[in-house]
Amino acid sequence: MRRLTVWLIVCGGLFHLNCPAQNLPSDKHFHHNLLTIDSHPDTPLMLLRPGTDFMQDNSANPYSRVDYPKMQKGGLDAVFFAVFIPQGALESASFDKAYSMARKMIFHIDSLVSHNSEKLGLAVSAEIS
Repeated sequence: MRRLTVWLIVCGGLFHLNCPAQNLPSDKHFHHNLLTIDSHPDTPLMLLRPGTDFMQDNSANPYSRVDYPKMQKGGLDAVFFAVFIPQGALESASFDKAYSMARKMIFHIDSLVSHNSEKLGLAVSAEIS
């Protein structure tokens, strides 16, 4: 990931140095022509909250930062969903609770993609098919 980020910064800088100001694309045009990935949304935790629908604008929810309408509007191409579990006590009951919560998140993510396969996809490897 670091290599890609550095490459984009260097190429973006060279692009601006080699073009007269009047020929530069707008910031929005430039942004919408890049592959844009959010690598740290807290969305999987939000999927467990009642009333949260990733495919709808959740702006009224103060905890929701990323949903499909916002991604479309902002030109966000992909998100990396990490299954983050808040740490509990270091005991068997807490481990069982964390495992259960992780399984629920994975189920919700899988279900979300399955029910919206015309708009969403799940990348499980770096291979392009």
